[in-house]
Amino acid sequence: MRHATRDVLDPHDALIYVMVMMSGVDRGMADEELHRIGDIVRTLPAFRDFDIK
Repeated sequence: MRHATRDVLDPHDALIYVMVMMSGVDRGMADEELHRIGDIVRTLPAFRDFDIK
């Protein structure tokens, strides 16, 4: 039996994925929400070592 391999998310990516999923849970994602996520990633200490590029 073959098993698919999965890449492991680093903590920064995991947090961003959760924020985007929660933003889209109501089937709509406003530009304001995406901008807010970007602001969070740029300013919170938890993302200090995250490469935005």
